[in-house]
Amino acid sequence: MKTALVAGIMALLLISGLFIGYLAGSREGPSGGEDGSENLIIQAPVWERGRFWTYSFNIPETGILTSKIAVAGDEGENYEVGVNNLMDARRHAVLNFDPMLGRIGMNGLEVYENNEPQPLFKFPLTLHSNWSFSMFGVDEFEARVVSIKQMDISEYNRTTIVKIEAEGPSGESLRYSYDTSSMWIRELTLSDGDEPSLEMDLVSHGTGYTGDLFFVRGVDLFDDEYSSSRGSPEIDLYNSFIDRGHPNWGPFDELIYFYDVETRSGTVGTLTIRDHSTRANLRRTFESNMVARSLGTLESKAGEWSVTVSFAGDSDLHIKIAGGIVYSWNV
Repeated sequence: MKTALVAGIMALLLISGLFIGYLAGSREGPSGGEDGSENLIIQAPVWERGRFWTYSFNIPETGILTSKIAVAGDEGENYEVGVNNLMDARRHAVLNFDPMLGRIGMNGLEVYENNEPQPLFKFPLTLHSNWSFSMFGVDEFEARVVSIKQMDISEYNRTTIVKIEAEGPSGESLRYSYDTSSMWIRELTLSDGDEPSLEMDLVSHGTGYTGDLFFVRGVDLFDDEYSSSRGSPEIDLYNSFIDRGHPNWGPFDELIYFYDVETRSGTVGTLTIRDHSTRANLRRTFESNMVARSLGTLESKAGEWSVTVSFAGDSDLHIKIAGGIVYSWNV
C-alpha cells in the first residue's frame, strides 16, 4: 500500500512539474528563436503632428551636438519634419549629416537623397530581410536585418529593437537600428574605414511638441581643403563656384558657409568670399596658434563667386558652402 501511495505521489509531482514547465515556456514568446525574433514582423508606424525626437550627433566637423526634431505635418505623401533651431537646420544643409530633416515618406519612412525617396527601412521588417538604398552620397548600400529583439523599457512597457547592417560598394559601413517605442532610429553609425564619420543616438522622444520648426533645403556648391607646412609655408589660392539656385525649387534664400581652421606658431592668413560684384561678402583674418570653427550665412546672388585663401605659415583650412531654401512651420 505504501509503495503504491509513494508511486502515486511521485507521478503527481512529475505531471505538475511538466505542467509548470510548459507554462513557463509559454511565456518566452513564439518558437523559432531564443527570443522568438524569427517570427516577429515589424510594420511601418504612423506619425502624428507634434511627435518629436531628441538626438545626439557626433561628426568630425563639429563634435557632439544635440537637436530636437519634430513632425510639422504632411504634404500628402510625405511627412514634413523640422528642427527647433534655425541654426541647426543651416548646419545640416551645409554639412549634410541629419537624415531626418525635410521630407519623410509616409508609407515606409523613406528619406530623400538627391530628390529621390530611399528606403532606409524596408517595411515590414523581418529577420534576414534585405534591400538596397543610396544615402550620404553612397550609391547602393546593401542592407540586411541582423536581429530583432524585445526588451523592457519600464516595468510595464516593452520595445522591439531591429538591428540593421548595410555595406557600401567601396567599404562604407552603416550600422543602425529601429525602435518600435520611438517609431524611428534608435542609433546610427556611418563609417568609411576605421573612424566613424557620423554617430547618432536617441536621447528622448515623445508627443505633443509645440513651437517653431525649421528645415533648410540645401545644395552643395563648394567644398575644399587647404594646407601649408613648414616645408612650403605659403599658399595663395583662388577658386570659384556658381550660384544658379536650386535645380528644382528656384533661387536660394541664402548661402551657408562653414569653415574649420587650425594654425600653428608664426602663421598669418586670410579667407575671402566674394560675389560677382567683387565686393568682399566675407573676410576673415587668422592669427598664430588658433583653432576656430564658424557657421554663417551670406546673401545669395546669382552668378560667379570667388574664394581666395592666403596663408604664410603652418596651417590647415577646410571650407564648405551650400545654397539654402528656408522652410518654417509653427506647430
